[in-house]
Amino acid sequence: MPNHACRFEVKLRWAVDMFYSGTGKPIITAITRHPTPKRSEYHHVLYYTNRGIFQRLHDRFQSFFIRLNEIMDLRSLPIHAEFKVPEGGEPIPVEFNPLRYGGFGLTDLSYYAHGQCPYFSFFQDEPYDWDGIWADSRHTNKHYAWVLAYKGAGIDTEEIWIKDVHARFREFIGTESLIEYQGLDYRKNPVFAIAYLAEEREERLTKWLEVEFRDFFPVQVPEK
Repeated sequence: MPNHACRFEVKLRWAVDMFYSGTGKPIITAITRHPTPKRSEYHHVLYYTNRGIFQRLHDRFQSFFIRLNEIMDLRSLPIHAEFKVPEGGEPIPVEFNPLRYGGFGLTDLSYYAHGQCPYFSFFQDEPYDWDGIWADSRHTNKHYAWVLAYKGAGIDTEEIWIKDVHARFREFIGTESLIEYQGLDYRKNPVFAIAYLAEEREERLTKWLEVEFRDFFPVQVPEK
């Protein structure tokens, strides 16, 4: 087999949130790029989407799910799927997980970015008009991202007092790009926030692949 036939984009996956309707039609609610961060502990830190991603991959993924259902005959089933895509080739699935449709709010990106509720779409069997969505001048040149803020590799929240972690993180994000911020209890979760962003320039998202979440957790000794 020629070497070029199996070339993948380095350290990159593509994620698709979709569901099969009551009649078995595949309906895509999100396509996001999932680059690998510098630290493996923060594997799910960033997923993002834009018009170019949809123009490049929507029809290929749609075709994949149509062919899959010719075998499986699935109906009324949501799926979070991840793929590697060879250069110029067909999508190769690496994960299918119905429980991740909506997991930690990734599927909600289409709601905060475009006002499209993926859960309503699933229960009502309503498809998205992606051509119309991306033709809207409010969305055409935006890069929409979901960021999962880990509490920092090696941080033991049971033994330290953590002050103003959310304020520090929101300041790092900045007000211009932040669409929605959801703070979580970092003493009960491996993450402390979920942020939804809209950037004018795609390269601004690369900082999330280098981020060190420990920096948002100043260690202090609790007062007795």
